[in-house]
Formats: sequence, structure tokens, C-alpha cells
Amino acid sequence: MVLTVEEIRRILCEMSDGQALMAKLQYGAGLRISELVRLRIKDVDFENQQVIVRGGRVKGYASRDCYGRNRVSRRLFTRKSQRDRARALYDEDRLNRVAGVWLPEALARKFRGAGERWEWFWLWPAKGLAEDPRALGTIRRHHVVSKAYGSAVTHAARKAGIPKRVTSHVLRHSFATHLMRDGADLCQIQELLG
Repeated sequence: MVLTVEEIRRILCEMSDGQALMAKLQYGAGLRISELVRLRIKDVDFENQQVIVRGGRVKGYASRDCYGRNRVSRRLFTRKSQRDRARALYDEDRLNRVAGVWLPEALARKFRGAGERWEWFWLWPAKGLAEDPRALGTIRRHHVVSKAYGSAVTHAARKAGIPKRVTSHVLRHSFATHLMRDGADLCQIQELLG
């Protein structure tokens, strides 16, 4: 399933600001939903309009660079409001001495206390705190739930009157298809998609 640019615009108009920003980034960089929600502050370089996806699901968990390839994603990089919202939650957590964000086990051992540092905080933090299922009894802030974001995309598509089955993954398909139609090299597209 592929959406037209106009259909994507209509969907974005039906979403809240935060969710629309997520959808713009997913479409603009061709991210998987899991990659999108797990972005950390250090993974987004606003000045160079670059997103670094670390530990992607394929090719031996290699990292890859994703650049904003269209006007929608370029606008994202000129707005830092999401980073400011995340910073407010980060500051609140530090003030209340909440456990730092989750890190993979090897990183947590190697960089003690990194989960409490700003650069490791989620770009899309959850509004509330929750118990960490990996460390029972530890309360921390997690990233937004991918299912909630995916439902928001589907609901916005229905509200916009799009007569197609739309999931968040359709934004990734549309990214790749639009690049191909604009003449991008297939190898370059495969690299961007990881």
C-alpha cells in the first residue's frame, strides 16, 4: 500500500502535533515504527538534518544514517519543540530522582549512569512512569508505546477519508516509493531503509 503526498498531508492534518511530528519523521526518513519510538536525543542531529538509527533489526544490528529527503522532514529539523518537551520530562525525572531510561544490558554495564544522562533520554518519552519489566521494582520512564502511535495513524487516515488500509508502516512504503519515482538509486533507497 502506498499513499500519495496529498493523502499523507491529509492524514497529518488529522493528527495531534506530537503524533504528526512522529509521522513526519517516519515518512521523511523511512523509519520502522520500532526505530521511530526508540530514538534517543543523541540520535537526532538537528543541525545536519540527520537521524541515526542504532542497532537496526537487520544486517547484524548495524547502525545507519537517515537524512531528511523531503520538505516534510526538513521542516521537522527546523522545529525543536519535541526536544524541548522531552527536556521538561527529563528535568522532572532528574528532580524526582526517577531511575534513568532503559539501556541495553551491555551498555548499562559499560556506561554506568548513562541512563540518567540527557543524551540517552527518549526523543518520544511516555507521559507517565511505569515499572520496568526487565528490572522488577524499578520505576522509570519508557518511550511512547508503538501500538498507540500506530493506532493514531490508522485513526487519522479514517478521519481524513482515505479509502485504503493505512498503518504506520505504509508511511515507510510511501517514503521508498516516492524516492523511486523521484529517480533515486535503488541501492541508496535500500541503504536508507536498512
